[in-house]
Amino acid sequence: VDYGTAAPAQTAPEKAETDLYKYEFAAWLLKDGTKADLSSVTEDVTVKASYNAIYKNPFGDVKKNKYYTDAVEYCMANGIMNGMSASEFGVGSKTTRGMLVTVLYRLDGQPDVSSVTNPFTDIGDKQSNKYYYHNAILWAYDKKITTGRTATTFDPNGYINRQEMATFMFRYNQYKGYSYDVDKYN
Repeated sequence: VDYGTAAPAQTAPEKAETDLYKYEFAAWLLKDGTKADLSSVTEDVTVKASYNAIYKNPFGDVKKNKYYTDAVEYCMANGIMNGMSASEFGVGSKTTRGMLVTVLYRLDGQPDVSSVTNPFTDIGDKQSNKYYYHNAILWAYDKKITTGRTATTFDPNGYINRQEMATFMFRYNQYKGYSYDVDKYN
């Protein structure tokens, strides 16, 4: 391109879709992130393509513009939660104890639990690891987020009640070292 003339129209490279997103070209950007004006090029310039990510909602039960729509997308995109199946998130479903500790475990980066001794008879063993919640429950036990329903059972498929949820969240925050001031609520 000759200096002072418009750059020919550029076709943006296609960006590969993922399971959750397709991408549409948005603009050419300069190194500093500002939009490039290619109508009159006066010096050598390097540009990169920017894209708008469009969420491909796989769930028939997650409707557009509901109060939870963006939250579901966030949890899916960040690996915090999965759907109940490939096509159902589980809107309106009850939450189990295994589900909640799995969310907390994923928030913590899914640390290794291979050295944690399993005190529970109802979560499977390390060799089979066939239950999605197995490692999460071991992690929660090790970090003292839970002690189980009894000394030997966790009850992963039991619904979690509000006081258990509050306890898990409180203990998770303690484990993370987050401060809390109980007196400010009295």
